[in-house]
Amino acid sequence: GQLGDGTTTNRSTPVAVSGLTGVVRLALSGGSACARLQDGTVRCWGLNNHGQLGSGSSPTVPEYSDSNLPVAVRSITNATTVSAGREHACALVGGGVRCWGSNSNGQLGNGVTGTESTTPVSVTGIGTTRVAASAIAAGDQHTCAIAYDPLNTIAPSYVKCWGNNADGRLGNGTTGGDYSTPVNVPGTYGAMSIADGERHTCAVLNTGGVRCWGYNGTGQLGDGTTTTRPSPVVVSGITDATQVTAGIQHSCVRTSTSSGRASCWGNDAYGQLGDI
Repeated sequence: GQLGDGTTTNRSTPVAVSGLTGVVRLALSGGSACARLQDGTVRCWGLNNHGQLGSGSSPTVPEYSDSNLPVAVRSITNATTVSAGREHACALVGGGVRCWGSNSNGQLGNGVTGTESTTPVSVTGIGTTRVAASAIAAGDQHTCAIAYDPLNTIAPSYVKCWGNNADGRLGNGTTGGDYSTPVNVPGTYGAMSIADGERHTCAVLNTGGVRCWGYNGTGQLGDGTTTTRPSPVVVSGITDATQVTAGIQHSCVRTSTSSGRASCWGNDAYGQLGDI
């Protein structure tokens, strides 16, 4: 039901998602989708086997039941953005982060590991009087956010990550283990765009440079190697990036050169780098 048109019929041409108007932001995962609306609420539809629709239990959508129509995420108002991982999703609300769904590796960030949630929970330590989030990215089993600390005059913005740390995808210099609360990612000061892939993460800095970390088996970190990195490394040759996005094993940036070109690196098995 991830097309949200009230059926489970595959479609080869676009169909309208039922009942949605005022959509500002979309976020898609493998089996579900979410939208942030103009009124600050979030609606999700599709697969719900780990509660990733965030609707809890209701008369119309029982707990863990899939929905082929959009349903409201519980207790989310005034959201500014939404991001969907493989089996969890997160919304940015008033400088804080609220997440729901699978928590197998602590990817909900609420200090608990293994207990999933069908309704949003608050990420620990973000949205306090000192640390607020300005962007979020939900990955396969980890989540990252750009945090802002107004009292840090040298580097007010930086990246924090939590969840599965296999392959060093949390970027804190270690490999392995789960982190159920956010950890700081060194070397990401001035972060302005963030993206989580399946097992890696990338961030654009205010200098136009890009830093990536985590699994690098197909070169998705862009440092000219295929060596996995538990700390951020510089993406080679990119000096004017404005936005980054990450797939399963590849990454792309939008640059300011020539009115917004795109550059990609990593796995090209299916032509996903676009370099014909």
